[in-house]
Amino acid sequence: PVDGCENLNALRGVKPNLVLYDEFQQHSKEFDQEVMRPNLGTKDAALVICGTPPKKECYYTEYKKGLQAEILAGDDTRAYFTMPSSVNPAWDKKELEKIRLRLIAQGDEAIYRREYLGEDCLGGAEMVFPLWSLPRYSKDRAFLKNYLAPDRSKLKWIVSADPGTTTCFGVLFCCYNPYACQFFILDEIYEKDRKKMDTRSMWNQIKAKQEEWNPGGTWRRIADEAAAWFIREMAAQFRIPFGRSRKNKNKKEDQVSLMKMMMVDNDTLFVNQDCQWLDWELKNCVTEEDGSIKDENNHLIDAWEYALGVSGFKFIQKAKDEQNIIIPSSDGLREQKLATFNIKTQDLVSSIADQGSELPETDWWN
Repeated sequence: PVDGCENLNALRGVKPNLVLYDEFQQHSKEFDQEVMRPNLGTKDAALVICGTPPKKECYYTEYKKGLQAEILAGDDTRAYFTMPSSVNPAWDKKELEKIRLRLIAQGDEAIYRREYLGEDCLGGAEMVFPLWSLPRYSKDRAFLKNYLAPDRSKLKWIVSADPGTTTCFGVLFCCYNPYACQFFILDEIYEKDRKKMDTRSMWNQIKAKQEEWNPGGTWRRIADEAAAWFIREMAAQFRIPFGRSRKNKNKKEDQVSLMKMMMVDNDTLFVNQDCQWLDWELKNCVTEEDGSIKDENNHLIDAWEYALGVSGFKFIQKAKDEQNIIIPSSDGLREQKLATFNIKTQDLVSSIADQGSELPETDWWN
């Protein structure tokens, strides 16, 4: 018999000899794990799964990662195959080529790669941030710390929170250099454990990351204005002020446009390579049918918006190619060496001088 994967109750308890999933990208985790999987054991039924790679991450991508891990671990009862439409003898090869050229001309190469090559290619025409690629903007933790150290007191340090109590509590740690027109996304918190989403637990996590990146320095803290409970509790329990976001005054489209411009401009945006949750959100941010941005899985994107709004970020000048960085001395003493680092080539240009102390700190927010 043939039935739909959304018809959960009708398929509970069936006893198949063979199960065939089609269009698996539309299947839910509940259907697979709670409805059909228990049915397979009654007759030791085989399961064959067919589908097209999805435009955004879903249960398909989660299942595929687990399956490939099992295969790599040596499980010979599992198999995975990717085949393009061209292997189907019913397809006219000239027609396939016409489709390919038309989709590329329309800016829909992602659709061609998914639908006709079977390749994983998130996004496409509906992707809000088509230029986003973490490797393009990523720097490792050590590089960012050394790069920012000489100008630490001149920078704008921002903690931006999108508090949640049920799904996720997202926090971004950002830094803005208004003199070089550079914006740094230093770290993230993506807490999904409800037991750890209370104000005290989150403040402990936030405080630790503040000390890691800007110990003893001044931070501007901002939170979603809708999360008044968090702002009040931070002030009452810890006397820590969190400003309210300006999301009702700042148009979302304008902030998203600014993010896209930062991705286009060279040497403007730098992101810690450990920010995997932000990467995931940006890759999966798509539009609704009416063109509006889908309001889901965007906690860190929203936090980035709040940070931009409060930083006063502007494209005022090109970032400089070379930057002074502090290199710790090999003897472990407090004295450090100041060197010039080329950010484009990531080469150490020259060692300038010994530097025993930092520049005097400035409260940039006043």
